[in-house]
Amino acid sequence: MLFLLLVALILLLLVAYVIMRQDILSPWVISIYMFIITVAVATLNYSKWNEDISSITVLSVLVALIFFGAGEIVGRSFLTQFSISHNSKDYSILSSNQYIRIKKRYIFVTIAVISMVIYFHYNHILSLARQVGFSSSMHNLLYYVRIAQFSPEIDSSRSGLLNLGLTFSTVISYFFIFVFMFNFIISEHKKKYYRYLIPGLLNVINIVLTTGRTQFINLATFILILLFFMLKHKYKWSTRLNNKILTYGIIGVILFLVIFRMSGYLTGKSESISLWDNISIYLGSPIIALSKYFESPPERFLFGSETFYSIYHILRKFGFDIPQYDLIHSFISWDSVSNVNIYTSIRRYIHDFGFLGMSIMMFSLGLFYGFFYKYVKIKRNVDLRTVVYAMYFFPITQIALEERFFTNIVSIQGVYNLTFIFLIWKYFIKEKNLVTNRC
Repeated sequence: MLFLLLVALILLLLVAYVIMRQDILSPWVISIYMFIITVAVATLNYSKWNEDISSITVLSVLVALIFFGAGEIVGRSFLTQFSISHNSKDYSILSSNQYIRIKKRYIFVTIAVISMVIYFHYNHILSLARQVGFSSSMHNLLYYVRIAQFSPEIDSSRSGLLNLGLTFSTVISYFFIFVFMFNFIISEHKKKYYRYLIPGLLNVINIVLTTGRTQFINLATFILILLFFMLKHKYKWSTRLNNKILTYGIIGVILFLVIFRMSGYLTGKSESISLWDNISIYLGSPIIALSKYFESPPERFLFGSETFYSIYHILRKFGFDIPQYDLIHSFISWDSVSNVNIYTSIRRYIHDFGFLGMSIMMFSLGLFYGFFYKYVKIKRNVDLRTVVYAMYFFPITQIALEERFFTNIVSIQGVYNLTFIFLIWKYFIKEKNLVTNRC
């Protein structure tokens, strides 16, 4: 069944590529590609894991992706080239003959703020590690932090202020990455101003301290999507760039896997297994886990409990009487693979709403990303809309691993992200910070 699903996904990818007129950046095309990676890795491990998937798993994945594609097609149709170019104005002040120049003192202030957040973040994880036996060796600090985070007796949650600081640090580092890339790719400014990369490099420390790898995926997604949009805008959305974009995408995946492996040594995840097994379990296990979920699905105790966790959290803040519960899925094991608790994004939708509900949810996601993608694509400039799209695209790159849209985007965190990037943009992107390139 794994091989059958892999072949079906490749055929579906070709169909989607044709329907989307060779648009390699189509969310539908990318979502299918991500599932192909997951299924391909699981297929390569078939003999070692001795695990196959059920027919209901094959059907669920294909139906989910078809409905996602249908949603994107409808979303795109809502926004025609004519309606945008004639009925709305483009208020962006950025142009390709200008570069962005931000004074050094603002960069120094940003570095100071991120450094302060790192300090408090480090103290927080140090406190967690000490509760489970950490003494002094910095090499295994994050290993103990992981133990503390999964211990039911320990409250590992961060304070609201620290979470706010981490969000701000991430968003402003993203902004400076955009500034560097805009000057480098769009404006082709001779002075590259590498100092704009310092906030992003510094914020990597915060990502490492979280002990997870999701933030690395988010960062890689942001950079790659921004890069692809800039190249496409610069060359008038020519399909000739598709091979170059595919190459950059493969390089990005390889670099992520290198970082993935290295970060695993800090948390103890990579020390006991080989590189291939490490990558295989992370990328290939979700489709096997989804199949095992269908064998014995747990009972539902609250409508939308897994999908609408973040929404229910917001409602509790406003006084709604909604029971508290744990979002972490149960861990499963098979053969040489143990402690897997990621089941693809599809599992949450099926668990909460059934097969029909899952189809509606996937159609809605396709509708959202299709509309958003077309809205950003037909604009004449790379601007704030492009940045927000790149920031919010990670649920698509993780669609074959875990559900991220309703748990991360439709959440208080998502609102903070949008608010911070809007305020930062309005503060820095002004005429006084834009300099015309000299011929």
